[in-house]
Order: sequence, then C-alpha cells, then structure tokens
Amino acid sequence: TIYSMRDKLSQELSAYASEDEKSPILAMLTQLEEWLYEDGMDTDKATYEAKYKELMDKCDPIVLREREASLRPDAIAELKKTMERYAEFAGSSDERYAHIEAEDRAKVTSELERTKTWLDDVEAKIAASPSTADPVIMASEITLKVGSLTTVCDPIMRKPKPAP
Repeated sequence: TIYSMRDKLSQELSAYASEDEKSPILAMLTQLEEWLYEDGMDTDKATYEAKYKELMDKCDPIVLREREASLRPDAIAELKKTMERYAEFAGSSDERYAHIEAEDRAKVTSELERTKTWLDDVEAKIAASPSTADPVIMASEITLKVGSLTTVCDPIMRKPKPAP
C-alpha cells in the first residue's frame, strides 16, 4: 500500500490532490515506510490496522475524486441518450405512437425540460469545480436521474393502443 499509494499520487491521482494534500500524505508514507522497517516488524495486527486506517482516511477522498471523475462522463452520456430517446418519442408522428395524447406527450416534454435544466446546472458546476475539490455530484446521482426520467416517461411511451 505504501509504494502503490506513492506511485498513484504521482500518477493517476495526481490531478485530484492539491499540493497541500499530497505533501502530508507523502510525508506520512515515508514515516510509515521507516516505521515498517524499524518497529513495524514487531507490532501487533491492531497497530497495523490503525496505521492503515489513518493513511486511508487521508487518501480515500482523493481516490473518490478520481473514481467519480472517471464514472461521471458515462453516467452523463447515459442520461443524454435516455433524454434523446424520449425527445424523439415526444416529437414523433410515428404510427406506433399516434394513440398517445398531446397531454401525455406534454408531460414527457416537461420532464425532459426539467431534466435538461438540472443537467445543464450539474455540468456547469462540474466544469467550475477544480479536480482537487470533492465531487459536486456523484455518478450515482446522475444514474438515479436516468431512473426517475424513465419512471415518468416510459409508461407514457409504452402505453398500449386502445382496443378498436
């Protein structure tokens, strides 16, 4: 963990940690390495676990930033794809959807507008937030938005044709 975290801080996690965060962590890693080779050989498991937890408490926020930064683009793309599908439906004159009333289509359009406003706001916050700051939104929240959009729009889109 000591060597891998040092490597990660200088490589893939580097953009997600400020110098003010990296310096104490790197110092801690050096101290832990020295401790491991000196006193660490004769220490009990609880002490190892406590030192590991102390290290991870400092590193976990940085790891979270990197993970969320890598997950968010796919979550946003999925939301946009879902929005496009429902927008096509709402504006479609396809015979399959001819039985769906304008009022129902308006509900879909309204939900799409709310979702677009929300997404525009989220994307602006993401763009304005430095990579070294905690995530302004989690990918899971964006995925939940896909679910809520689907919950509103799917029953309308899949409404069966009335019997002749």
